[in-house]
Amino acid sequence: DLNWQNIYKSSLKNDINKINSEGGTNIGGGLDEMRRALETENISGKIGILLLSDGLGKYRNQAEWFRQKGIPIYTISFIGEDNSKLLNNIAALTNGNYMKANSYNEIITAFSQFVNYLRGDAILTVYKSRISLGERLVSSFFTTAYLRYFFVTLVWVGSRIDLTLKSPDGKVYYQNSSNVEWTSGDNYLYIKINNPVSGEWKAELYGADIPSGGEEFNL
Repeated sequence: DLNWQNIYKSSLKNDINKINSEGGTNIGGGLDEMRRALETENISGKIGILLLSDGLGKYRNQAEWFRQKGIPIYTISFIGEDNSKLLNNIAALTNGNYMKANSYNEIITAFSQFVNYLRGDAILTVYKSRISLGERLVSSFFTTAYLRYFFVTLVWVGSRIDLTLKSPDGKVYYQNSSNVEWTSGDNYLYIKINNPVSGEWKAELYGADIPSGGEEFNL
């Protein structure tokens, strides 16, 4: 905790691999701890809870307190055996959302949806597909008038996918453009467009460095 700014990805992965992930999950205990934290701390602003679990574990309707307080619980289960009915019920009881993640890309998408909820934003569209080396894919989405901004997030496993946006009036947005807020990492691109033109936008993806068999992505 004192050296978090100098953590290397490889050493972090090694530390994670030392953790024993066997056994059950005390889902109710986790929610109880969150309730106690919210009762103790003076937290202002919009509040939501994110619960990642397979749903297989101890639970005795601890979500009822969150329902009474108007705090939604967003639940995510993983690929494999799970109790999706329980996680769906927890989300429905508290006016949250349930999602089953079949890859870590979809976990990132669920996090993005949760953050959008906290910001008061809405999801326009989610596009999932696979791209090959040298392939170009075009996805369209529509925006209405009077939007102050919108975000475009592209997430993939590794390698490199390039992204270009084209507005309804023909303006092109690409990496390092002066007219766009653009953040990128090893496996993601994050773009913010202020005062966007309403109408049909096009997102063009290009498989710049892709392994054989292709690369899955979420846009």
